[in-house]
Amino acid sequence: MAHYFGVHQKVELGEFISPDDLVESELEFDKPGAPLVEKGRPKMDSKTHKLFVLYRKNPTEANRQALLDQMGVRYDKVVARKKNKLRELEREARTYSIVEHMQGIVDEMVENRETRIRQQFLRFIDPRRDDNPKDAWMVLRGASDATAYIGYAPVTNAEYAAFKPGFTYKSGQDNYPVVNISLQDAQAYCQWLTAQDSKHIYRLPSEEEWILGAGHMPKDVAMNANHVESGLTAVDAYKQSTGACGGIDFWGNCWEWTTSTDVDGQYLVKGGSWDAKRDDCRSEKSDDVRSGNKGYANVGFRVVRTDTPQSK
Repeated sequence: MAHYFGVHQKVELGEFISPDDLVESELEFDKPGAPLVEKGRPKMDSKTHKLFVLYRKNPTEANRQALLDQMGVRYDKVVARKKNKLRELEREARTYSIVEHMQGIVDEMVENRETRIRQQFLRFIDPRRDDNPKDAWMVLRGASDATAYIGYAPVTNAEYAAFKPGFTYKSGQDNYPVVNISLQDAQAYCQWLTAQDSKHIYRLPSEEEWILGAGHMPKDVAMNANHVESGLTAVDAYKQSTGACGGIDFWGNCWEWTTSTDVDGQYLVKGGSWDAKRDDCRSEKSDDVRSGNKGYANVGFRVVRTDTPQSK
């Protein structure tokens, strides 16, 4: 009997719910009437903020664990709401695909719980501030290299053309993301940037670095995905949608290369594209791969910058 939905309805047994380690009936929601789909990235609540300030002032193991525990409580409440939504869809959805979609989100959140909380924690405790907010580099908070910055946007046609003489693209698309570029070509571009700068090294991000820059994708984020546009757009066409680092165009428009690989040596691409489903654009999605020696019409790249050893 589904008592906690405010109705008495028999529910047929099924196999939709596999993660049973989070019991939503044991959690007290801060805002029971809040929407199940948030339009933006939620702000830090007062209790978490107090623990965060305490840890920054006195970074003991006890204060660290208290902050992590509170972040875990907040995370579990979000998962519980998603599971409630899943059960609602099981009863009311007209097509199984909708249920399957929400099941995938719930499973991913449960499976990657510790990783996602750890990534959020690393962003929280990173004390760096952007020394030049007007440049093209955003602080990559939480990265293992404390000097890491990530590009504000994917590399554009105009930027890539400065590296490769003879590279051509359609008129009026200077600010479109460069695509049809293999991973090796993208790495060559990074090496070219490095050769011109004695203080910095330029490279492609790992999957974790990309996720740290993007952060969790708000469900109702505006982006170029699911054929909302008929093709690629300028990288700043949806600049109101920013990632955790403050950069733009992380989701949709074009996939982005990373240096991380799957068990078969294929390279993970992140963020989805204009012709990808919105669900495929989620930052945590980690099963889209490409061959590194080929270019693809919907795959571009973004660059990470770190200090050279002598300048650190």
